[in-house]
Amino acid sequence: MNKKHLLYSTFVLILIFFIFSCNNKKFEEKPVFDLEITNFNLKSLFDELNQNAPPEKMPLEYYREIILNDETSRRYLELNNIMEIDYFIPGLSCFIVRWTDFEGYVYKLYTFNDKHQIVDIYSCGNGFPMPYNEILTQNISGIKFADYLIISDINDDGINELITFTFWNFPIFAIYGFDMMENKFKPYLETEYYFNYDEPFSPIKVERNNGNNEIIVLRIVNKETYDLQWTKYIFDNERRIYKTRGI
Repeated sequence: MNKKHLLYSTFVLILIFFIFSCNNKKFEEKPVFDLEITNFNLKSLFDELNQNAPPEKMPLEYYREIILNDETSRRYLELNNIMEIDYFIPGLSCFIVRWTDFEGYVYKLYTFNDKHQIVDIYSCGNGFPMPYNEILTQNISGIKFADYLIISDINDDGINELITFTFWNFPIFAIYGFDMMENKFKPYLETEYYFNYDEPFSPIKVERNNGNNEIIVLRIVNKETYDLQWTKYIFDNERRIYKTRGI
């Protein structure tokens, strides 16, 4: 075997070994993102994605002034409450605000980037005040904000959701969250509920079953006959929404 042929054979062997090694490495490594989806625990994924969060937080009043001076705020009468929300959208500072307008109250979620600029504004329900906020929210644990909104990791995925009771033409119970799989803020659940004004009690229950929270809502299933039914909602981790079945 001459020297030229020997060099060529050596090069081919090295190339085959390199390709085989790369294929093995690709086969053995499992992406962290897929691993988090499988385990349905988004807190560690959130921490990883949140590395680009604002390096330092300004006082709450600083963000309040920015929101008040935003052109979209001119339609409202008064900013009643503001609170920062942790573990909600990675890489952004998040603030929930309750406004008063001519017809009642409005919940808005404001997100800020690392330059303390507003990125997005999301609607989280609106309506008019009712005197039953303590009864409505008594079965849901979490941080209560401005009477009818609760901040809680109600679906046990490691990050927070916004739970709201709003009243307009009809009462609506809703759970909002940021879907990191789809990279968007969306309602996980929106449903009407029945409220007994003569003998008030909470139409919302939260029960623990097989390690998961199940949401149970008293609904009007037939508006002509006024038939009521307790409906159970279970969080679907793959579709990132609540699915329902009657009890």
